[in-house]
Amino acid sequence: MSRNNHLGKVRRGQVLGYGPGAVIDFRAGAKGGGPVSVIAASLDRWEQTAKIAGGLNDPHVLREARLEKVLNKGHFRLPPVDDAGRDAAFPNRWLNGYRFPAWLQCPSCKSLKLAGKWAKEMGDPSRWCARCSSEERRVFAVPSRFVTACENGHIDEFPWVRWLAMRGGQPLACLSGSDADAGDEGFKQCRLRLESVGGSGIEGLRVSCSAEGCGASASMAGAFSSKGLEGHKCSGRRPWLTNDREPCTAPPRTLQRGASNLYFPVTYSTLSIPPWTDAIQHELNAYWGALRELSPDMRETMIASLAATNASMHNMSADEYAAVIRERLKLDEETTLDTLRFEEFIRLERDAEGGDFQVKQEPVPEEAEPYIARIGRVERLREVRALTGFKRIYQNASVDEPGRGRFGDLSLAPLPWLPAIEVRGEGIFVSLKLKAIDAWLADPRVQERAGLVEKARAAEYERIHEEKGVGDPITPTFLLIHSLAHAVIKRLSFECGYDVASLRERIYVGDNPRMAGFLIYTSTSDADGTLGGLERQGRADRFIPVLASAVRDAFWCSSDPLCRTGVSSLSESMNLAACHSCLLLPETCCEEGNRYLDRSMLVGDGVGGVKGFFDSFIRTDG
Repeated sequence: MSRNNHLGKVRRGQVLGYGPGAVIDFRAGAKGGGPVSVIAASLDRWEQTAKIAGGLNDPHVLREARLEKVLNKGHFRLPPVDDAGRDAAFPNRWLNGYRFPAWLQCPSCKSLKLAGKWAKEMGDPSRWCARCSSEERRVFAVPSRFVTACENGHIDEFPWVRWLAMRGGQPLACLSGSDADAGDEGFKQCRLRLESVGGSGIEGLRVSCSAEGCGASASMAGAFSSKGLEGHKCSGRRPWLTNDREPCTAPPRTLQRGASNLYFPVTYSTLSIPPWTDAIQHELNAYWGALRELSPDMRETMIASLAATNASMHNMSADEYAAVIRERLKLDEETTLDTLRFEEFIRLERDAEGGDFQVKQEPVPEEAEPYIARIGRVERLREVRALTGFKRIYQNASVDEPGRGRFGDLSLAPLPWLPAIEVRGEGIFVSLKLKAIDAWLADPRVQERAGLVEKARAAEYERIHEEKGVGDPITPTFLLIHSLAHAVIKRLSFECGYDVASLRERIYVGDNPRMAGFLIYTSTSDADGTLGGLERQGRADRFIPVLASAVRDAFWCSSDPLCRTGVSSLSESMNLAACHSCLLLPETCCEEGNRYLDRSMLVGDGVGGVKGFFDSFIRTDG
């Protein structure tokens, strides 16, 4: 869209959820404005409409050394959303989008036509029906609610003409020869209408042609089935990137324009932890990429130069400053995608002061010592979230498992940066006693119950990938930690006044090296972060009652016995005893999309079978 076709504003955090390739709805234009649907343009367009005016010193450049390393990027960029804090010095930056879908419908006469065939005015992005509108009132054309997409990230218009030709039961008299072969964009005489003819659901919708001598009509029934477009090939369109098409063998599927499975953003995130949060690292950020890539001799020359320039500002000798750089380069080499969480975990188990990472360890009360290893009040944290791609139709099971098909591309060719946001906040960190977990895991019934979830995960993987299930298995420890985090989040929302959707989890579970804990935090893009209400609930005298209440809450659910026996979660086979009345949360809270939950891991199955980790804690707590 051009600047004359300005559609509106989005928040910076929204850009990661609706990045390149996502369909976004606006209302824009004169005389009240009409609905306008666009697909967000690629990162290549950012380089044209939102250039980094000040190079790496531009306020939109975002640095996080650990995440840059694992994603192989030189830096990150904040979305160019206007705000007084960062953009005042660099005005007139905006994001681009292209009209999609191009098929629009008049809500009055039900006509269905391409955008270029509706009434319009220069610089006005809305379109309206000239026949149904008057000088006083415009009847705006509405974007078609049906589109097609495939698991490889492609997206296209719904094939209205071909659907009518295939399902109408008769040849289209308004099409002939090459017009029929050209598809929707090649039709000449068709006059399409889409209207409800009674009945419920999609079966009540019919598409028809009112062109002279035609009269073909077809129901939309079956359009959304997995084989609804059988016989149609994926067009390979990537309208957010280019007009060119690429070969694709994946079957297309019909989706609603606003469907949640039309766009699954794939993000990676990390907490900023020492030593990457101090003033020295801020000085080194601009040179960090070069230090990684230089040969050993040239690297030492650069280290010596930096030390000679900056050491005195930190009351350090040049040799001491150079030693700090070498130590961090060694840490950087050891950082991988697999170690990101563990590096955070070991920092969260220690006290930390200053900068964007402040943690105070709380003494664990006697009654909780058999179960809890650490309680940390995270007074200040900074999280960087980067958008790396997206999925369509099938959500990736986790950031480490690509899922079916391939990721949608954010740009035509890889760029040295990715879009990202930073948020600051506070939280509570909890880790469980590994000795207590080992004793609990000794019960074979625990392993057997967790095996049901793992079997469902593997079966889902095999169904989607059409190969034997692999990837990270779901262990009893993961079910325990994840279910406990959800139970505590629900209880904290009552205790500290935060809305449930404003709280997020970060799970720390692993076997090599071992870790078993979680972080519950709230964050905001505001530079000052939050106000301390959550971390104060991490004080031992406050948190243990919260924990006890969360565990007791998990013992009973208003949907029992259906929930306890797993009947309530039949639609989600990767959960057992979990439903919206007990453990499920808004999906913004959960890293796993509300999967891999079972409150029986906390309190047992209620029939004397599986023993819950906190069974004894409930009895002693009273």
